[in-house]
Order: sequence, then C-alpha cells, then structure tokens
Amino acid sequence: RMPKEGTFHFTYKCSPQDRKFALRKSLLHQYGKWKVDVNEDLVTWWAAANEAPEDVLEFLFWMRAKFKDTHKAFEAFDGPDGNGVLGLREFEEGMRQLKCKKFKGKDEKQRWTAIFRFLDPSGEGQVSKDEFLTLDTFWAEVEFSIFEFMDWASRTFGKDPLKKLWRALDEDGGGSIQRDEWETSLDKVGYFGPSGPIFSFIDDDDGGEISWNEFQMLKG
Repeated sequence: RMPKEGTFHFTYKCSPQDRKFALRKSLLHQYGKWKVDVNEDLVTWWAAANEAPEDVLEFLFWMRAKFKDTHKAFEAFDGPDGNGVLGLREFEEGMRQLKCKKFKGKDEKQRWTAIFRFLDPSGEGQVSKDEFLTLDTFWAEVEFSIFEFMDWASRTFGKDPLKKLWRALDEDGGGSIQRDEWETSLDKVGYFGPSGPIFSFIDDDDGGEISWNEFQMLKG
C-alpha cells in the first residue's frame, strides 16, 4: 500500500524529444495550483549543476572554452555531412580529433563512455542534437551560480572583492587553494551557496587546486 505521508525521493530522466509539455502543465496546475499559460518554445529549461556527474561538467567547461556555443560543438562532433545524431564511436573520434585532453589517463575511454551514456538517457545508443543541447541547462545553472557568488562577494568584501576574497580563502598563504580547503574556507567566510561547480570551472588545468590566476576567471 502507498503510505499516506512521508517523503518520496526519485530520479527522473527524460530526453527533450520525449517531454510531454501539456501533461507537465496539467500536473503543475493540479498539484502545484499554478496556472501556466505559456507555449513550450518560450520555456527555458534548467538543471541543477550538482546533479550532473563531475566528468560531465568538466566536458561542458572544456566545450564552452573551445566553442562559441553548444550548437557549434555538436556540429564539430557530427561533421559537415552529419546526420544529426552521434553514436559512441563518433563521439570518441570527435574527442580525439578535437584534442580533448581533460580525461587523459588509462581510464580515458571509460570516462568518455560515461559522458556519452549520460547524454543518452533513453539508452538508444545515440545522442541527438536536442539531447546534446541539454548541456546548456547545466551551463545556465553554473553561470547563475557564479553570478550569485560574485554578487555575494561584492556585498561582503566591497569594491574589488576578488583580491580580498582570495586572501580570506588562501588562509595559509600558499598561493593555491585545494578543493577541500575551498569548501571549508567558504563556510568560514559565510558563503553557503553551491560552490563545487564554481571550483571545477575555475580549476582550468584540472589539477585539483586553483591558483590566483585561475581565480581571476571569475571577473568574466
């Protein structure tokens, strides 16, 4: 029997082409009492960055540094005569041709495969352009997290907050901040927003620590 009270946890995965927007609107109205009078093409879809595996975020950061937008990135993988979908082998070949070194190591191919599987929630063995573009939903969250972080820094440290914030975070004066130090130091200075994706974005060389030069990427 279904319990009448408590907390229900679940994970929901859906490809963009499988969304039932009319059903979502009706459920939102029925259970949330929100009347949504808007067409689907006006909706901006959003995803929490901390729900994505770290390698997916690393792939996203590499991709956005290399390409103007996600559409251009997909076209680079699909090729000039592409068919609009990517198979695993095509994705792997694209990573080689585009010289992605972010996952270099003995498990590089497995990590590429895990990224591909994440982008293929239907398990069909191919990634459509719409599925590839779901990366933008995570990018939107990362950008907003950085905006909130910098807004908090300005309110907390005043004008030119980066230098003051860096000194507060780099407590030992070593010139670099490791991930565990990053989380602990942010707690001490009173920032409790999402910080993991921000660290991954700043850690440009994937060394597991950030330098002052990398930290200045937050200037935008």
